[in-house]
Amino acid sequence: MAHCQVVFRLMDYDFDKAFEKAKTEEEIKAHDEHWRQSVEKCKKTDNHSSLESVKTFDRSRVEACFKHPEHNRELISGIFSLLQRMISLTVYIEYLSRDFTKCCGTGFIQRIWIEQGGECPCRTCQKEETTPPENSWAKITVTTVHHVVENLESEMKLSDVVLDYDEDDSRDDLESYKTLAALKKLELFRVQDSDKDGTFDWCSVECVTHDMNLARRLKRVLEEYETFQEQVFQEYTKKRQTFAEKSSEGTEKSQEGTEKSPEGTEKSQKGTEKSPEGTEKSPEGTEKNLEGTEQSQEGTEKNLEGTEQNQEGTEKSQGVTEKTQGVTEKSLEGTEQSLKDVKLAVVVGHPHGMPKKISFGVWDKKRTLKEVRDRQEWCRYSYTTPTCPGSSGSPVFILGQPLCGFGYWFGHPHNHSRGYDEGVLVNFSSIGTNHADSP
Repeated sequence: MAHCQVVFRLMDYDFDKAFEKAKTEEEIKAHDEHWRQSVEKCKKTDNHSSLESVKTFDRSRVEACFKHPEHNRELISGIFSLLQRMISLTVYIEYLSRDFTKCCGTGFIQRIWIEQGGECPCRTCQKEETTPPENSWAKITVTTVHHVVENLESEMKLSDVVLDYDEDDSRDDLESYKTLAALKKLELFRVQDSDKDGTFDWCSVECVTHDMNLARRLKRVLEEYETFQEQVFQEYTKKRQTFAEKSSEGTEKSQEGTEKSPEGTEKSQKGTEKSPEGTEKSPEGTEKNLEGTEQSQEGTEKNLEGTEQNQEGTEKSQGVTEKTQGVTEKSLEGTEQSLKDVKLAVVVGHPHGMPKKISFGVWDKKRTLKEVRDRQEWCRYSYTTPTCPGSSGSPVFILGQPLCGFGYWFGHPHNHSRGYDEGVLVNFSSIGTNHADSP
């Protein structure tokens, strides 16, 4: 399978000014508009070929992001397993506004609580005529961005959080709606917390389900996601340390080779000095002809000896130079590999309300907005990963990022927020929680 070329370098731009001018990417469509019509009207058509179906996603796609996949098998395996879980935890958010305009975006399942007893917040259990209410239920937190659900508070009854919307082969609008209707859904019952002024553009909503098998399956997938995220971070950290050590070792060998190189030059010079010595001794007197001849031959032999030493010194010098170049090339290769791999950024979402897509790029800059307790920071990333309207709220995977957005007192992962296209194409995440030592 041929993969799209990923852009690894960006033109220079001002992070904060670009973010202020960037456009949010929620999708707003007419009530009867199918996602195919939305795609046709899109202004980011260049991105469409890079939005890949999650149904065809395999390990080779991750390998294509590495210059030397054979040297990174464990890391690639971990990333592939993590992204599989990330795909399973990505959801489609859709609701109708009061004028029956359809609004949609993407979200990510972040936490799950299995409840026994207590008051279930779903609409069915809250009705007075329901007797008795369900005893077992699960509360599920979904993270997204504020602008996706800013009008949702009053439209809660007309909202859906859809799971496993991964494919839709139908070309007919009615059949497409049937596909969505048949999928598992979570009932969204409240906006848990949100960035009201839109500066950080983070948001979490709470959903409920009485399907306990579904809740337990999602909880297991979430636990596996956290495990693989930690494994990937540990393997990534080990790789970076290895690259740093090899780079340092290459520098030391390069310096050592430079020191040995003059040694050969000195021997060469000594040989040259010995060569004229024999020549000077040759014409020492006519009466001592035999002696002069013998000395001449001795001088000639010394001359040859000097020449051989000269050549030997030159060969040693060249050998050291070649070794130095080899070490330097390996050092640079390791550095290039580490820089390229460190920048991987992946987005999974529902652009244009389409079935789930995955896209690959690199992250470019990180902006720390606030440092908080326990060596945590609130930050956002910029990246080249392709997106379209409807991608807002999509989870963003940053290679090298430690376990984030789980269990922290703020605990929000990075979700896709907006895109900027004035002279340079770049996207931005919402604010998210990072460990202070992450890239």
